[in-house]
Amino acid sequence: MHYNAAKYVYLEDKFAAGLGYSPWLRKLVPDMNLAYLALAYKINDRSSVAGTLRYFSCGEIEFRDNYNQSLGKYTPNEWAIDATYSRMLGDYLSGAVAGRFIYSDLTQNQGDMARPGISVAADVAVFYKRPVEWFSTMDADFSWGAAITNIGSKVSYSGISDRRDFIPTTLRAGANLKLELDEYNSLAFMVDFSTLMVPTHPVI
Repeated sequence: MHYNAAKYVYLEDKFAAGLGYSPWLRKLVPDMNLAYLALAYKINDRSSVAGTLRYFSCGEIEFRDNYNQSLGKYTPNEWAIDATYSRMLGDYLSGAVAGRFIYSDLTQNQGDMARPGISVAADVAVFYKRPVEWFSTMDADFSWGAAITNIGSKVSYSGISDRRDFIPTTLRAGANLKLELDEYNSLAFMVDFSTLMVPTHPVI
């Protein structure tokens, strides 16, 4: 889901599930973490559906006002829920569209008009994979993919401010050549490119 949802149609099993947990910057912050749940179902040989839930906790943070007085300890967090449909568009080409709801509670309602940031977004992805006969002594597969993720609305953390921030709309593209060395071993060569599609602050 995070890189290219069009690959879901290549699932080998009818159903797949995954659960991940990653301590985040653990040497700097002891309780920051990222949790991830993913479910996928292969409808038939040409289509699949999937959904994910991501939860990011910033850990316990002490909020302070402009006079450096403590406002209490809070746990800012963000979560996002995704759903996607992936389908074969040809013998070797697949495509996918995904929708996402994002909830970012970084302010914990501290401030006169502070509120959680809410956004909706979409992803569009394609993936191409086919066997190639480029080598006489071994089988090989060549694939490439591209995806634009987080195409969506800006987010605001204040009910009185006109400032709204872009979410990280990103373009990713890459290619892969996989060589089957023998029955038990393979070797892959990969290259990936990624760039933000939204304005960023200039480097001073």
